[in-house]
Amino acid sequence: LVRLFDEKFLGLFPDFIEQVRNLLHDPERFMPKRSRQLSTELRYLALIRLGVSDSAQIAMFLNSTLSTIYTYRARLRNGRIDKTSDIEEQIRRICLS
Repeated sequence: LVRLFDEKFLGLFPDFIEQVRNLLHDPERFMPKRSRQLSTELRYLALIRLGVSDSAQIAMFLNSTLSTIYTYRARLRNGRIDKTSDIEEQIRRICLS
């Protein structure tokens, strides 16, 4: 299921990974180990991009705990370049235009 999700998501948003890199101080932490395959943290961001905001739903989809999702969210907020804006809103705007 996750491979299919990765494939479809990256088909819709081919520049997603590069755009995420541009929002973070340490972009390597969120980078996938394999081409065309998202890391779990990138899947979290992909779900945010698709408009899923409920942490419990995200945890269920990713087969993770709520604690893990909260950790991803904290890392994202702490690692952002632009501290004045909401990073999740920036993620939601990726590939819009």
